[in-house]
Amino acid sequence: MAKLWIFRLSFPLVGRFPSAFYVLTWLAGWLIWWVFPKLRQQVNSNLIPICGPNLQKNPGVGSEIVRNIARYYVDLAAMPYRDFKKFNRTSVTFSKNSSLYFNQLMQEKSVIIMSGHIGNPEIALTALHAAGREWLEIVEPLSKPLDQFLSQVRSYTGAHVETNGMKGARAALKQLRKGGIVALIADRNMSEKGVCVSVFDRHILFPSGPWQLARASRATVFPIFCIRGSKGSTKIFVNEPLQISYTDNEKDDIQKAAQQWATIWASHLKTYPTQWAILENFWENHRCG
Repeated sequence: MAKLWIFRLSFPLVGRFPSAFYVLTWLAGWLIWWVFPKLRQQVNSNLIPICGPNLQKNPGVGSEIVRNIARYYVDLAAMPYRDFKKFNRTSVTFSKNSSLYFNQLMQEKSVIIMSGHIGNPEIALTALHAAGREWLEIVEPLSKPLDQFLSQVRSYTGAHVETNGMKGARAALKQLRKGGIVALIADRNMSEKGVCVSVFDRHILFPSGPWQLARASRATVFPIFCIRGSKGSTKIFVNEPLQISYTDNEKDDIQKAAQQWATIWASHLKTYPTQWAILENFWENHRCG
């Protein structure tokens, strides 16, 4: 409840002056990084499989993660006040070949945009709004009052928002079966069940739900990731679409598709480790195999 009231009181100010608060997040992230040693230890522990020995040569990687997480909340606060058509013209760019795949996405029916906790993938969704498409966004559940508040904030991007769960799954399947777009995060498993994939010489459990949804709906999966730039700008990476197999072995179909996506996810993480917005003990909490 305290977090909800902090958001209610701070978002109107932060949202109206995001440029100033993007600058302030540098100082806030620096203070948090040095005041909380357990946080430093945890973030660096998450980075070791990705960066290896290079982590010691680049000690600023971890602190930049904390600053980027703080910038994410500035993004959220700015949503009700941002002109997204102007924002997409001035602050959003596409990587090489991404525009081609994005145009393909715009023509497809039954699309799942599958991203991870890298940068702020919600910024990529505003490009759909600018292009005149609607979508359903599935988000991780929080407390009910906080879910309601943040869903309202996110709706300013043009999204219809549902929390992850049975209701969200039904809404997503309905959206896909009528040829719509569903956007979700697929790199953090929230249940005991999942699909085991291999990245960075580790075996981790990713959620199987997104792939069950893709298989049941025969939707095309577009891996999309965002890399945060300065002053709230972002760069969008739209990877080659994936089509999950539909054989007699559902488990194998899901595992192969999840591994394909995980390999793409890992390549972005390797190139842009400071963009990974995860603070939990990731490799231990999601270990499998």
